[in-house]
Amino acid sequence: NKLREKMLDVLQENYELLNDALRECLKDVVGAMFACKLISRSVLRSPTYESVMSEFEFGLNFKKDKTKLLEHWKSFITCLINQSGPANTAGETLDEEWEAKVKTLDQEEVTTKVETSSSSLDHDKDSKQESSDEFRPTPVVHTAHKISLPHDCEEQIGETLESLNDQFVDLLIEFKRELKAKISREEEELSNITEYILIKEKE
Repeated sequence: NKLREKMLDVLQENYELLNDALRECLKDVVGAMFACKLISRSVLRSPTYESVMSEFEFGLNFKKDKTKLLEHWKSFITCLINQSGPANTAGETLDEEWEAKVKTLDQEEVTTKVETSSSSLDHDKDSKQESSDEFRPTPVVHTAHKISLPHDCEEQIGETLESLNDQFVDLLIEFKRELKAKISREEEELSNITEYILIKEKE
């Protein structure tokens, strides 16, 4: 997905700016991000720059629908811009660079279409030249019967597939959250046991 690649490029190119901005106002930003469902509750409780960005990029990687991918990205930018100070500056910078990337992407797509069209025209010219040089009998064409579905049926199938994809992504995110929470609990229990043993040894 070229859109996703451009988003990740913008994040990578502005790593230092974003890192410094989030570290200064992390607690203020994560509340807004949690409300927009960009991060999990476990990250909200113990936020770090790495955990916030990890979950945000995780969401980017599993958004297959273009509209939802853009919504995920724009929600992140809005959360930054709505803050003050460095976070606002970082959000505006990311937004400006993203717009520039989109324009570049649009130009690449137009160029590709023009090249494809030109190649098709050249192919047509060659075919016509070959036809004029040598007479060829018109072949009998047997038309294959295609099974077509009603338009509303196709839309329903598409919506169902999209819904299943979203549910799968939600399950993956929930699994990741539960796994993090379990690891955190086990680490806390291990720490308590270690502390208890040390106290007993001192007695």
